[in-house]
Formats: sequence, structure tokens, C-alpha cells
Amino acid sequence: MRTENKPTAVSQRLNDPEAKIRKEERTEQIRQGFRIVSAVPTKAPRNYYESIVIYNSGATYRLYVYVETTGLWKYSALT
Repeated sequence: MRTENKPTAVSQRLNDPEAKIRKEERTEQIRQGFRIVSAVPTKAPRNYYESIVIYNSGATYRLYVYVETTGLWKYSALT
């Protein structure tokens, strides 16, 4: 019995040239959503979008997240 190799929804999306463009647009939108700073954040954010900050100082990269329950900024080093 022979079965046809019909493209699945996933394979169609992967091969869709417009999907790559949409992915790049989404990535850019996400990147634009984060502030990139060269000084450690100290002030409480005014909204959700300000609660995630990318810190860059020379070769040091960190992702800062504001923890509302403690009122503190926490970070994770990026490599």
C-alpha cells in the first residue's frame, strides 16, 4: 500500500517564504519592546513593558526583570 507524502500544516508554514518575514517582524517587535540601557535599573517600572530591561556595558550583557512582590530588580547574565 502506497501512501502519499502530503505536506503537513507545519511543513507548509516552514516552507512559506512569508512566514520567515513574519518571524523577523515579530523578533524585531520583541526587541523594540525592551529598553537597552548602560546603567543598572533602579527605579520601579511604570508598566509591564518597562519591567524587562537589557543591560549592556562593554562586554557585559544582562537581562533585568523587576519583581513586583519584592520591589527589586533581578538579573541573569547573558553569554
